[in-house]
Amino acid sequence: MTKEDTDIFLNTNAHIAIAFDDDYAYCRNENLAWYQADPDRCTRIEKKKFLEMDAHQLLAEICRGIDVVGIARVTGYFSMVSGWNKGKIGELRDRSRNDMGFSPSPYSPS
Repeated sequence: MTKEDTDIFLNTNAHIAIAFDDDYAYCRNENLAWYQADPDRCTRIEKKKFLEMDAHQLLAEICRGIDVVGIARVTGYFSMVSGWNKGKIGELRDRSRNDMGFSPSPYSPS
């Protein structure tokens, strides 16, 4: 990424912070609990590798699969799981996955 590409990346991803030293780029996604739990936690990327990355590769490296939006279909409507209350999220955790989709967990009360 060039300096201009990095500036564009940071403008479109305001929740991400990047700092540099002589050898590394240090990146944080402030929206993720992984980084919020420890103010010193960051993803360290060698400067040479950083310069070879594009915006999608950098975002994937920073988030490492953590930045996932859960969507569920209930009675024909789709909704983001992040908007659910604790009870509904608990129900989702109690479900088990099989080849046909979700079914009640054998460990949950019927």
